[in-house]
Amino acid sequence: MMSTSIPRQRWSHVIPIAFIMYTIAFMDRINVGMALPSMAKDLHFSPTIGGTVFGIFFIGYLVLQIPGGHLAEKWSAKKFILTLLIIWGVFAIITGFVQNVTELLIARFFLGVAEGGVWPATLIFLSHWFPRDERARANNLWMLCLPVAAVVVSPLSGYILHVSNWHWLFILEGLPPWLWAILWAIYIKDVPSQARWISPEERQYIETTVSAERLQRDRPDLGTMRKALTSKEVWLLAVVYFFSVIPGYGIASFLPSLLKKGGFSTQTAGFITALPFVIAIIGLVVNGWLSDRSLVRRKFVIIPMLILGVGVVVSAFLESAVGISLVLLILAGYGLYAYLGPFWALVAQLLPPETAGGGMGLINAIGNLGGFFGPFIVGALDTATSSFLTGFLFLGVSAIAVAILISFVRIREGTAARVETQQSA
Repeated sequence: MMSTSIPRQRWSHVIPIAFIMYTIAFMDRINVGMALPSMAKDLHFSPTIGGTVFGIFFIGYLVLQIPGGHLAEKWSAKKFILTLLIIWGVFAIITGFVQNVTELLIARFFLGVAEGGVWPATLIFLSHWFPRDERARANNLWMLCLPVAAVVVSPLSGYILHVSNWHWLFILEGLPPWLWAILWAIYIKDVPSQARWISPEERQYIETTVSAERLQRDRPDLGTMRKALTSKEVWLLAVVYFFSVIPGYGIASFLPSLLKKGGFSTQTAGFITALPFVIAIIGLVVNGWLSDRSLVRRKFVIIPMLILGVGVVVSAFLESAVGISLVLLILAGYGLYAYLGPFWALVAQLLPPETAGGGMGLINAIGNLGGFFGPFIVGALDTATSSFLTGFLFLGVSAIAVAILISFVRIREGTAARVETQQSA
């Protein structure tokens, strides 16, 4: 365990910069959900095509997943993410200039390619700075960017759409990646030994503890890339992550349209859409802390997924009681992202350092296909039934499936997972 006398500068230097970097990325990814109603009217496409517009991002997202994680571990997470910041800004802005569905799909696909390597690269980056008993909290504090981005982007995008149009929405929200790239280049370091701001005590603590943990492997048999990428355990985690991704993107992409169909204004729909993600912030903070405190991972994936799944299913069945349905959906937001820190801490514990980057990339690649299939299936079900009821039932059942499947993953938990070092204050 860490001595309380060891400085904790890494929390205030590393997490905020990574947090804002991915807040920008997530904003550029989901703002299309707010723009879909007006884009569909201008470019003449159906809800099914709307789901495809949202989801094709994740087809492009596959391209750099495995090489991105591998490059972050073997080359430099800092340089790789810096390059991607610049490139995704280009395609985010290009989206504002599209004139037809084909151009829109192409822009969204390449935005996905540009953002594709950022997630596994950042997870590798954080694993160099935060030991195991801090990792779920570090992951979750970084991943607070997901609900925060949703909270910010919904009302902000609603306001931009109110005073202007969807073209300017993408142009204005595509500029921040270029600005943040400057700060990323100046302040981020790949490992503690490169940072001037960190104290010798903190540097020694991190390097000693992380090095000891790398020698304690849950699955040493996964030490080659071929074995890791063909492991049943890794593919099970990929399937778990696939189902976990579906509800968040499904809600982000179609809740604004559902609210608009119910008679809410664009601005009101933007604020209501943000509320489940406000509750998700609480889930992220609380769940990561509880998981690190006990060094238990699976339980803290199961609980938030059940809260989310049951809440969305009941909300869908109460569709006619609009007020109660919305309250339940908002409260179910607790589970939207709370599972992420424990889940990725579990993955980092399972995979040896030699294959962690590639394995995380594979899990993230397969998992984020849920970002394509979720909105697509919800859109297709709406087109077929003229109701979002069946689509939201699908989102809830997907979350429940996660709670069931994660229980089959084998991993040491509790005191068996702890690595003690001889570090003194």
